[in-house]
Amino acid sequence: QLMLRSALPPELSAFNLPDGFTVKGRREVSTLPTQALFLFNNPFVVQQSLFLAERVLAAGSDPREQVRQAYRRVFSRDPQPREVGDALGFVADTERDLEGVHSQPEQRRVTAWAAFCQTLLASNEMRYTD
Repeated sequence: QLMLRSALPPELSAFNLPDGFTVKGRREVSTLPTQALFLFNNPFVVQQSLFLAERVLAAGSDPREQVRQAYRRVFSRDPQPREVGDALGFVADTERDLEGVHSQPEQRRVTAWAAFCQTLLASNEMRYTD
């Protein structure tokens, strides 16, 4: 991808980009709070979370299978049993919290699953490779 040295992409500024004018043999390792905040607040990430949630929900009516589909799509692995329980608890709590916000149950359901998908996309496992 072509990137102008004098016009670095602003959406990547939270990820500690090099300045573009100096040569470095190795990038510094850094973890900044702005990285996580970017993933929680960026409209593109929110939109992609919604798209992922819609695909996961279309995978069937079994919530455990939906969690499995989300993990397979994001991490290319199956979730651990505890992760399934945590995910289902998160979705249920979020749906309950949205009762005063969305009057339609289906809208609450999709929004809750989108929030869950966004937590996967913003997780350390997604951001870092071992």
